[in-house]
Amino acid sequence: MTKAKMFIDYDGTLIDSIFPFCATYNELYTDRPNFAPADPDAVTTWNAKEQIPLCKDINELFSHPLFFEFARPMDEWTIPVLEELSKTYELIICTIGVPKNISRKAKHIAKWFPMIKESILMMQSDCKMDKRIVRMRSDTFNERSNVFIDDVASNLQSSDADIKICFGKKYAWNSDWNGYRAKTWKDVGNLFL
Repeated sequence: MTKAKMFIDYDGTLIDSIFPFCATYNELYTDRPNFAPADPDAVTTWNAKEQIPLCKDINELFSHPLFFEFARPMDEWTIPVLEELSKTYELIICTIGVPKNISRKAKHIAKWFPMIKESILMMQSDCKMDKRIVRMRSDTFNERSNVFIDDVASNLQSSDADIKICFGKKYAWNSDWNGYRAKTWKDVGNLFL
């Protein structure tokens, strides 16, 4: 029997992208006039504009090497749960980014998530968050259900996955999600292990 597939988003799901985003901004902009440190706990919008007013292009931060130096797994359960899930699911990262971000993401994935053997790295188009081009549903009725875990409601809504899980805390970009939620990777483990 083939394994069911579990498609997993990277930013905000596998890694806490808010902390490295703010930390990168703080490192790069600290000497600029009118600088105020970005506070990860005060981020309310997907692009954190309220915290990074001096930055004109958010991709500068998401693609900077510092971002990936600061980036770590989402929580203490991420790695152990993924290792267990890899025994029963085919784990596939499905993420969107610009070319520099995607190339650095691929290296970061190899370093931190060796149990995930496959990745779908999509190029961003006008910041459109949409993963509908990836076929996520199971092939036949008898197969186990395929799962998609993401922190962005629009990605989940446009997906054809059999089971969709919104990951993490409620933010503006996922507050309208009415389906299943998992706040931590421990929650994911409780659902699927």
